[in-house]
Amino acid sequence: HIVLMQNIMVMVLLLRSILLHHLLSSLVLTPSNTLRTTPTVAAFSPNTNPRKLSLFPPAVTFKTISSESSKSSLMPSSSSITTTTTTSICYSWRPGTDLLRVDPSTLSKEVVEDNDGIVASSSQHRSQLAKDEDYASAVLKSWRDELDARTTTTTTTTTGNDEGDDDGGLGSSVASPYLYKCKMDGTPLHGYIYRPSPPPPPSSSSSSTNDSSSSTNNDNEKLLPGIILFHTGAGPQDIFLRWKADSLVANAHEVFGNNNNNNKYGEGCIVLIADILGDSTGWAWHNREKYNIVRTSILVPDEDGERKRLQGRVRAALDAIQSQPGVDRERIGAMGYCLGGHPILELARMKNPCVKAMVTFHGVFDGVRGLSSVERSSGSGSGGNSGGSSDSSSTEGKDDAIVSSTDSTTTTKSCNNVLVCTGEDDPFIPTEDLDAAMEMFDDLGYRSEMIKFENTRHGFTNPAQDYNPSEAFAYSADACAKAWSAALSVLKRNVVS
Repeated sequence: HIVLMQNIMVMVLLLRSILLHHLLSSLVLTPSNTLRTTPTVAAFSPNTNPRKLSLFPPAVTFKTISSESSKSSLMPSSSSITTTTTTSICYSWRPGTDLLRVDPSTLSKEVVEDNDGIVASSSQHRSQLAKDEDYASAVLKSWRDELDARTTTTTTTTTGNDEGDDDGGLGSSVASPYLYKCKMDGTPLHGYIYRPSPPPPPSSSSSSTNDSSSSTNNDNEKLLPGIILFHTGAGPQDIFLRWKADSLVANAHEVFGNNNNNNKYGEGCIVLIADILGDSTGWAWHNREKYNIVRTSILVPDEDGERKRLQGRVRAALDAIQSQPGVDRERIGAMGYCLGGHPILELARMKNPCVKAMVTFHGVFDGVRGLSSVERSSGSGSGGNSGGSSDSSSTEGKDDAIVSSTDSTTTTKSCNNVLVCTGEDDPFIPTEDLDAAMEMFDDLGYRSEMIKFENTRHGFTNPAQDYNPSEAFAYSADACAKAWSAALSVLKRNVVS
């Protein structure tokens, strides 16, 4: 009996092995060619008060998938295998006013990376967004004041909102980090996208290119202008730029007009906060040695008088905004603050017809006289608009804020697509540099205008400069308001029409 039982067990094990081998040999293993993504349910809605959200709500995240097929050369042509390579772009959407409920001390915490680029910080933020608590507090206060004014003037204000916050709908934005790359040297660049709320569905992001016209065949898919913001010497991780990006998007109906309210891309414009340093954590705030090295590497021209690294990063920003879902590739505007004057000038030197308007606020142009010379263009500007030359002396169509201002002096040019706003007492912008930059804009064929505000120092657009101990800096509410109004007028004249 014992021997019989042993024989039966051996037979059972043998049969089991045969069946398992047969099952495995019948399987066909194929690579997965698709990536299934499910959007995370938003932690906010268009009617959510941003200050009533938890500190860091789950973000709305979706992936854009682009596939490229190729045939394997390892197999005979008669039995070639098609494989699929997938790349993805992820957006993590939050309310554009998300930072308003964050403690200022948190925004100014230094974020340190180790040698492997890993963030070593107890902060929930991935980047430092302010020089110090005073800087953060000043910007947040001005942002809240604007948000309160925005709420009281919009027809969609919810009755009984005792905090005066923006409840979404018309005049609200969503924001997401946006990683892109400089193709010239491979440098990762860390931008931020602001766009009308709510964000487009994931299916809207499946294409990296858009129709070049301002509207599609579908009335619900009208494309929006794209605006690039170039940062100051503080780098792209600056709460001031987040405020200005939100302001552009949320108040855009005043500038860009009302599109179809049912348009899936919303109404107004889409904004990219560009990065020309490669700063993901806000190191430009505290590591000035590194900042100066990077600044020199991108701004010092080569022996031919060209700044190829800066050109590469400006071109990367232009590609990034033009690739955003819903952006009209033919209607791009750009603004630059302080250091941002350099990329604005380089963008002008590219003479890309898609770029319709450029504005600088206390923009610096040091070294511009060392750049290669350009040939003077005749007739209409090469910056994208026609009608009128750079030598026009007409004042017709000037913005009222410019004409009526007693604290500024302006050139005699009109209907411009380059606007330079500067302070008369700015020690960082010598007259020689300013004149050289304006001459270059003219030589390139742009219709340019300069507003020089009297008794105005560097950084006059930023309320946080009231806390700057340097006498070279000072906030001017009057100059700031007039410069911003003039800038919006330039966008309206050139980007919209």
